[in-house]
Amino acid sequence: MLRSLVGSEMCIRDRVSTQSTGIDGAAPCCSHTFALMKRTVEIAPGVVIPRLGLGTFRAKGTEVQAAVCSALAVGDIHIDTASCYKNEEDIAEAIHVHRHPPESDSASVAHQDDRVFLTSKISPYEMGEGRAQTALDSILKRLGRAGEPDSTPLDLILVHWPGKARTPPDSAENSAARRETWRVLESALEGGRVRAIGVSNYTVSHLEELLTYARFRPAVNQVELH
Repeated sequence: MLRSLVGSEMCIRDRVSTQSTGIDGAAPCCSHTFALMKRTVEIAPGVVIPRLGLGTFRAKGTEVQAAVCSALAVGDIHIDTASCYKNEEDIAEAIHVHRHPPESDSASVAHQDDRVFLTSKISPYEMGEGRAQTALDSILKRLGRAGEPDSTPLDLILVHWPGKARTPPDSAENSAARRETWRVLESALEGGRVRAIGVSNYTVSHLEELLTYARFRPAVNQVELH
């Protein structure tokens, strides 16, 4: 699927490069895509997420780097990843290349906005207070959002799944792990290490439980639809 996406993004980029810039100058088939990329939603005070984003599940190495570079080149600045995707360092490198192009290409991208909205997720293997904290630190480091006092915070961090790996769904361990993991995310939000926190694949019952103890409500519940 990603190969198809890469081809589509490259097609859009190439077609735009031969026409005037902006939505009015794009080919008709591209206009709706560009319109989506410009639409945003405020998910938390001062935190605006682009409606259209690039998912990177199952993509690694040069494949995901090509996809990210192509997406950023046409203005899709929302990139979604996760700890268990094992591609965060590749994505960070692609963003760096986009922001620091070869000298010969600098003029062609000088007009581009270098802001990138990054989302990542703590995996079911990383839930619980100690593991979640270690996972968060590692995610920020891999994405280049940690290390310096003035580092840019990660835009959005999610709990990837409402339960621990290899644990029965009805186990009490899952409830405890959800609570502990959420505490880690809240601390990161308070400390300015992330801009927004949320969950993924939570059902109504999981959300209701979360709201009984959350000091900060989840900004997002990311789910997969077909």
